Amino acid sequence: MNQITRCPNCSTSFRVTDEQLAAHQGKVRCGRCSFIFNARDFLQRLEPAATAPSNTGGINPAEATEKAIKAIPSDKTPRTAENSTARVLDTSTRTETHISKEAVTSIAIEPAFPVNEPADKPDQSPAPAKDERDLQRALARLIKQTRRQKTRKSRKPNRHTIDASNAALSITDNTAAQNANSAAIDSEAEYRPILDDTDDLFLPPKRSRWSWLWSLGSLLLTMSLLAQLAYNYRLELSQEFPALRPKWLVLCSHLACEMPLPRQADLLRSEWSELTYIPDHPTLIQVKATLRNLAPFEQALPKLELTLTDESERVVAKKIFRPAEYLAQSDTVQNSLIANDELHAFLQLDLGTLNSTGYSLYWFYD
Repeated sequence: MNQITRCPNCSTSFRVTDEQLAAHQGKVRCGRCSFIFNARDFLQRLEPAATAPSNTGGINPAEATEKAIKAIPSDKTPRTAENSTARVLDTSTRTETHISKEAVTSIAIEPAFPVNEPADKPDQSPAPAKDERDLQRALARLIKQTRRQKTRKSRKPNRHTIDASNAALSITDNTAAQNANSAAIDSEAEYRPILDDTDDLFLPPKRSRWSWLWSLGSLLLTMSLLAQLAYNYRLELSQEFPALRPKWLVLCSHLACEMPLPRQADLLRSEWSELTYIPDHPTLIQVKATLRNLAPFEQALPKLELTLTDESERVVAKKIFRPAEYLAQSDTVQNSLIANDELHAFLQLDLGTLNSTGYSLYWFYD
């Protein structure tokens, strides 16, 4: 069954069938602006335009056309009747030509000159039915062609009133005009589906048999890039993943690279320290300290800076000690500070003539 839908973009109406609606779940493409929309949401209802009675005794265009067709005589009809029929037909044709697509509810046709019927009419023989049907088709094609030309000139014609010598047009009902306008169909608009038969015949281009080489090359380049990044940031990776350090040591033994221990002094904390004078030796002092590694990884042994101050907090002596100098005799073989482990420092110094009452310890890396 044919239905009428309207494009929401350009307001063009056209016919669609149930098969076309079912093809793509109701989605269609407008033949004028190529806008895709759901035709079911914009279906139009056809309502016959109500014709208001005219007080001037006018007739409807359809009735005028029908009367014009019936009034055409056969070859035996007198010329007077033929002239009056042609005059009526010409009036109806001109009226249909100037009517806009917006509905005109009533048309009053008044002949410019009265037509006098002859007193004596000869016997008229009825025209054959075939000739009458051919005439109706020709008249319908003429009216349709006239409306099509008018539609091409203006998609949205302005409402106007036509004053002709043989016809007077009047607009009396706005509601009937809207219904007639919605029922008007643009014959040039055509249904175009979203996918047509040519889309089904489209085949993707055939892949080359050597395309896998691009994938292999990309994989090799990616792996080489990752290996280079891992080599350049091996120290940082060993700190984040301490379990990888033994593997890096084995790898560096073959690649002639170095894997020094991390050195982060901010992860070292002095747990305890003490400075005492040795009895019976007033110039000798003894310094003891405990250092803890708070890092989750192994670190190198730091250096120790000892600062001595007097009663006025003035520096009287300062010295830096290497790990081999401050380690206790029991820890001299220690060469690193394990994660969460402690280090014990022990120093004995001869102050000589210096007098110190205070001290400070500072652990650092070069």
